Amino acid sequence: MKMLVRLAVVGALLAALAPAAALAAPKPQVITLLSVQRSQRQTGAKLLIKDDDYQGKRKVGSDTLTCTIAGNKAHCVAKIVFRAGSITARFVITAAATAGRGTIIGGTGAYAGARGTLRYTNLNKNGTRTTVVLTLT
Repeated sequence: MKMLVRLAVVGALLAALAPAAALAAPKPQVITLLSVQRSQRQTGAKLLIKDDDYQGKRKVGSDTLTCTIAGNKAHCVAKIVFRAGSITARFVITAAATAGRGTIIGGTGAYAGARGTLRYTNLNKNGTRTTVVLTLT
């Protein structure tokens, strides 16, 4: 009888703890890239930039920035493509900015439903070499 009571108590404790474990926030995944510009084309207020993305010396993907220029700002959507899927982010660049941040709004494949933040820092005056940090939450 005591054994049945103990099993019932342990079972109740596990049942009570299971929802708390399910609600625990997963550890954010951080992806750091060196983005090197391959091409840039502007037509009117539309800007299209294509980059290769590296981790160390290894090319791990590519990205395309599609921007609409309004005054001294560019409203951009970036699609970063990796072998396992893609990540889409939205951000605004101002003419004088050398760094900024944006919002990850989705993804495909291994990154389906991705959410989080994007931070970038230009490494040269032309902005053709940029460090990009994606934090998936």
